[in-house]
Amino acid sequence: MKHNTTLTEQQLNQLIERYFNGDTTVDDEALLRRELAIDRWHTDVADEARFVLGYFSMAKPQVATRRASWARRLAAAACIGVLLAAGIVMLNARRGQCVAWVGGQPIDDQEQVMNLIASDLGNMGDASDELQQSMLNQLTITN
Repeated sequence: MKHNTTLTEQQLNQLIERYFNGDTTVDDEALLRRELAIDRWHTDVADEARFVLGYFSMAKPQVATRRASWARRLAAAACIGVLLAAGIVMLNARRGQCVAWVGGQPIDDQEQVMNLIASDLGNMGDASDELQQSMLNQLTITN
């Protein structure tokens, strides 16, 4: 096969078939790599050969760049929106108040909130004591 001319689609497909069959020379493979590196061939066979040869990302770089740019802009806009929403929430938050949410309802009576906290801390302390006793029992049994 001549290496100094541009291949037709039929010649390219034959070269790709020979490559997959293991019947190409080093020069044939170099020609195949050169042909697939240019953005001329838009067939499933050429895309498969690009993938195998590692040129898959070279098939349509302009489209990928545009998509990446669009995706980056969308991500940046989403981040800005989240930051703005968080800022608005923080500005409108109740300052200096103690609020607990129980069952989806806010409790803003400071005495009730403190009782809930004390109860939860007591439950955690009881669970910690039980865990400590259980571990001591396990260590005693092991020894």
